[in-house]
Amino acid sequence: MDRTEFKDTNIENISKLRYDYIDEIAVQVQDYVEEGITTYNGKCIRMSDGEKEIGYVCIGTYDYYKDIILEYYVIPEYRSFSAKIVNSIKNNFNCTGWLVNTQDKISLPVMIELNLNYVINGYIFSYNIANIEELSENNKIIFSLSKVEEIEHIYNIITQNNFYTGGDKDTVTKRIKEEMFFSFYYDEKLVGVGFKDILKRTPKFADIGMVVDSKFRKRGFGTLILKQLIKECIESQVIPTACCEKNNFISRKALEKVGFYIDGCLLLTDFN
Repeated sequence: MDRTEFKDTNIENISKLRYDYIDEIAVQVQDYVEEGITTYNGKCIRMSDGEKEIGYVCIGTYDYYKDIILEYYVIPEYRSFSAKIVNSIKNNFNCTGWLVNTQDKISLPVMIELNLNYVINGYIFSYNIANIEELSENNKIIFSLSKVEEIEHIYNIITQNNFYTGGDKDTVTKRIKEEMFFSFYYDEKLVGVGFKDILKRTPKFADIGMVVDSKFRKRGFGTLILKQLIKECIESQVIPTACCEKNNFISRKALEKVGFYIDGCLLLTDFN
């Protein structure tokens, strides 16, 4: 191929772009692509070689890293040109870096071929179903879907220590209405919050997580919330998965304690 051509599209078209490729690119915990484009005014770009459509690339923001490649796909017959195509993307759109999921068999080999430096940005966890445990009954514990009336208390808990990056209060309210949040009461006190996000691209997976109010930490509530969320996933026939930042040792320890194991990493490369 002589030259890759780029044409802007929009986030609404990303599902259509992915439709023929979904089995190949579907990996756990990659909804950051949609969030990184829509929240931070990113780009979704269709790639072609003349009249032939050959793939697409999504460019946006992840955490504080702006203008990075969030997702790259090219059809099999053009993969031998991937290094050239990625360099062209980098130069045409002034990309500062590339976020690569190690479960992504299309992007990872290209990153290695280009010999790009990277750091581990986070871990992706899978759940060992053999570790599922029965929850002991405790009449002081109530675990139920969160209610909109609890929003002030819930938002105060999940934003402690800048933990939650999933949106403002209106976004959290919307997620409560969509039954993504769970409230955990002990002895009639709201001590923690759990969430279960069905992944948009791979709805057989649910990304779970929890936050315990700082006043009630180190008392085992985090473990109880995670176990209950796992139970909720199993009962609704979705596979629990999770992720955490590289330096979040507390979350990693809690996840491993209830049966999760590291199954992949998010690698952040720097083009500069």
